[in-house]
Amino acid sequence: MLFLISYLGSIIGYLIPRDNTVWGFYILLREIIIIVTSKVLQVSCCQLLSTPVQEQNEMYKSLFRDTLKPKDHRMTRYPHIINHVGLLVNSWCMRFESKHRPSKIASRATYCRKNILESIVLRHQLQLCHRLIQNIGFTLQPKNRTRKEDKVN
Repeated sequence: MLFLISYLGSIIGYLIPRDNTVWGFYILLREIIIIVTSKVLQVSCCQLLSTPVQEQNEMYKSLFRDTLKPKDHRMTRYPHIINHVGLLVNSWCMRFESKHRPSKIASRATYCRKNILESIVLRHQLQLCHRLIQNIGFTLQPKNRTRKEDKVN
């Protein structure tokens, strides 16, 4: 989703009229995401974040005629959280979600529901053993590159 929001403007932006209100909503959302996901942030940017968030919330209510979701309301707290905790990139759970995905796939694939945790842990340990034995993901050199001595003349 982050990729889509980042590159949607480059993909179809030339097809959208500039005065389109929904497109303006997307632009505001993209500005918010750029600030929130940045790895380096000035103090003034943190204070500037509250304005686009408020505008985005008002546009959401007027465009879609719906009440704000809890996640939209939480966005109003982002400047305060950034001031006290630091950058949100350093405290988000995106890494956990990517690590959590294989366990969810394993839980859906197993038929035995007696001890599902044991099945998931066993599968995870077997995958880790395979990675250790095959030395996958632990090398410094990428696999798609060929070394000079591997080339055949």
